[in-house]
Amino acid sequence: MFSEDGMTLTEAAQHLNMTRNSLKKRTDRNTISYFLDESGARRIPHAEVARIASGTSKVQDLIFDPYAYDP
Repeated sequence: MFSEDGMTLTEAAQHLNMTRNSLKKRTDRNTISYFLDESGARRIPHAEVARIASGTSKVQDLIFDPYAYDP
């Protein structure tokens, strides 16, 4: 069903029950790692999809400091 090297944005969004656009925004903000396949399409590694699905994340994955907004 999925490519061995990763999922397309559409596949990953369906797997994660989120919209493709919200997932694309997260890759644009560098909070989700991705790579480009031979045709130039974005692919999200299976390990990255599993990390998101399990709810794990790291503060250093974010391009901003969320604690800066903590009152």
